[in-house]
Amino acid sequence: MQEKILIIDFGSQYTQLIARRVRELSVYCEIHPFNHLPAIDASVRGVILSGSPFSVRDAEAPRIDLSAIKGRLPLLGVCYGAQYLAQHFGGEVTPAPSREYGRAMLTVVEPDDRLMEGLPRTTQVWMSHGDTITRVPDGYRIVASTAEVHVAAYRIEGEPTWAIQFHPEVYHSTDGVQLLRNFVVGICGCAQSWTSESFVETTVRELREKIGDDKVVLGLSGGVDSCFLAYAASRVEGVNFAAYYVQSAFQPEFELTDALRAAKEAGLPFKIISVDILACEDVVRNPTDRCCHCKKHIFSAICRAAAADGYKTILDGTNASDAEDDRPGMRALREAGVLSPLRECGLTKADIRRLAREAGLFTWNKPAYACLATRIPPGELITKNKLHSVEAAENFLFSLGFSDLRVRSVNGTAKLQLKAGQFDELFKQREHVLNELRQYFDAVTLDLEPR
Repeated sequence: MQEKILIIDFGSQYTQLIARRVRELSVYCEIHPFNHLPAIDASVRGVILSGSPFSVRDAEAPRIDLSAIKGRLPLLGVCYGAQYLAQHFGGEVTPAPSREYGRAMLTVVEPDDRLMEGLPRTTQVWMSHGDTITRVPDGYRIVASTAEVHVAAYRIEGEPTWAIQFHPEVYHSTDGVQLLRNFVVGICGCAQSWTSESFVETTVRELREKIGDDKVVLGLSGGVDSCFLAYAASRVEGVNFAAYYVQSAFQPEFELTDALRAAKEAGLPFKIISVDILACEDVVRNPTDRCCHCKKHIFSAICRAAAADGYKTILDGTNASDAEDDRPGMRALREAGVLSPLRECGLTKADIRRLAREAGLFTWNKPAYACLATRIPPGELITKNKLHSVEAAENFLFSLGFSDLRVRSVNGTAKLQLKAGQFDELFKQREHVLNELRQYFDAVTLDLEPR
């Protein structure tokens, strides 16, 4: 069983960076939202509570039951996590006189503390919080302070719990990596034997344990993530995998071509499922949660087809860089019971690109390509005509050598979004581009903010 650090996410912008720092220590970790915790089994060597945009004093602030963790496993609270551990167990958290944001000098009060081992007596850290801990509960011992934050770090006597009100994962905390090493390796006892290169082996083994001899469908979109997952699936012995591609008005033709090639190279049976997504009123109205409605229709179609073909388990390629608050469709995946092994194993988009390159996959450097519906602003009706215009315009620009671009359709106007290095070439071909795109749009504009 793969040992791991569990990172509980309260919505912090830095959560993925914490995971990256842990992986850089050659320790496997997983990120899970605070309201969807996995089983705490023998593989979990320690737990980190992330920061949060919320205040612990807010009525709607995230709450979590730590009874299976606190006092039983090594626990590190970071920022919001530190304030939660203080207030929830009898301390006091109040608004700071002014928001603490930026560099601060930390003074280590107890240099022999296990979390502080190897840190200089004073070191720079990065603060980012609007509240501060003004009183700790009984049994909490302060181990580090700054000029403005008396309770910058503490431990709970008699149990392996620590907390800090700064961010060790960011570059500006000069000894942050050492502090994380002290927790992950020194306190949690992780062996530092994991590398991202071993992910395929780990994923294969865990997939095999999870699904047994099941028949499994892989949702294959033709993108970097799902193509890498198809490669990993092809290495699982004794499991019957098949790749399903959903064809709709939202997918450009080249995605089908890439999905077909990836399935062939992985040796997976391939099936195309057609979905008339434009017949779904809750999708074409284009509300802000359109993606969730769309995913529901798509995965409902996959589930029906899988059941008819005798398949019981469905996987998709969502990765750990896909933050849930930015991806409404993830709610649909969860409700449909779809498993996302790349996300569950903490692999980011950058990790997957590198692993795909090392595996020799043709998609390793393929630019991310969101569905065509994302080119139409929320609230504007989605039509077949608009989707066709966007796809035709983007294909034309691709044919001229432009890459990683978007053509947004806004009330009949094309808004071009390009990388900064491609602006000069666009101006050189201005007339040619205008003449072509005016076939599809009333006007053509360029977003001066580069992609």
